[in-house]
Amino acid sequence: MVTVIATTTVGILSFLPGIGLLFYYFLRKQVGKMPVVGILLLMIVVTVQLYWFSVFVLTRFFYIAQVHDLRMFPSLQPGEFVLVQKRNAFVVRSSVQRGDVVDVADPEDTSEHLLVRVIGLPGEHIAMTDGIVSIEGDPLIEYRYIVQKIHPDSVLANWGDRLVPFDGYYVMNDYRTLPSDSRQFGSVSYQNIVGKVLMCYWNCDR
Repeated sequence: MVTVIATTTVGILSFLPGIGLLFYYFLRKQVGKMPVVGILLLMIVVTVQLYWFSVFVLTRFFYIAQVHDLRMFPSLQPGEFVLVQKRNAFVVRSSVQRGDVVDVADPEDTSEHLLVRVIGLPGEHIAMTDGIVSIEGDPLIEYRYIVQKIHPDSVLANWGDRLVPFDGYYVMNDYRTLPSDSRQFGSVSYQNIVGKVLMCYWNCDR
């Protein structure tokens, strides 16, 4: 929070010299007679302004998260960095859809964050039989992001009907053999969603 406030303050203050220079030259109608030094100074000031504006936008609406584990393998792999759009920065309830990868605060330790995929939406009934997820009794097609399915005989592969609360989301790992998702801690509320992953940003293997 301190970093965001400091960045925002510096970003706003960095605009003041450029605004002053522009007003000075335009009000005195000296734009056409601007000396070389003045032009270079104005270019430097505008460049600095654009830089801080970019930093302000990035820190206000987005952040970078690093993938630390295999829970989203193979979609995301350890060592990769992803661009995440913050909740409340256009990430409203209606924008969270099935299949989205989201960054959530771990319900068991809110100081930790988890990258997981949204599987069940508010009010839906979800179940798993022989490793196949079903929503309202219909099998969920997950071939786009599930490469190796969980073994049908696993205790994690079979569980009965579960109702997703009207203020919650059922989230799961792509690497289904890791149980640290809604199968273990239940549905997560919208308030637990920190942001929505937009894309792999750095060190992407694919």
